[in-house]
Amino acid sequence: VVWEEKDLYDSSAMTKTFSKIQGDYSNYHGKWFLKKLGDKTRLSIDVNVDWDIPSFEKVIGPILKEKTKRIIRGMLAAVKLRSEKLNKTTNETVVK
Repeated sequence: VVWEEKDLYDSSAMTKTFSKIQGDYSNYHGKWFLKKLGDKTRLSIDVNVDWDIPSFEKVIGPILKEKTKRIIRGMLAAVKLRSEKLNKTTNETVVK
């Protein structure tokens, strides 16, 4: 699955809105949300995906839906891993 997206950041609202420019999806858009929870931050994502292949929806729809879920879980895991590495680096710098 390949796509190119346009991203709009709103630092005061702690959101990123995105929409597909081109790619495999017929329609792809959504929003990332960051919410401060004490000394932690929660990242949530709302995604809308449409493959626009009604004749195959019953057959491959569930497969495409699961593939899309795996892609989104992978993105969230990558963000978590990167933020943990950055946090560790920041904490090590502060301690020194």
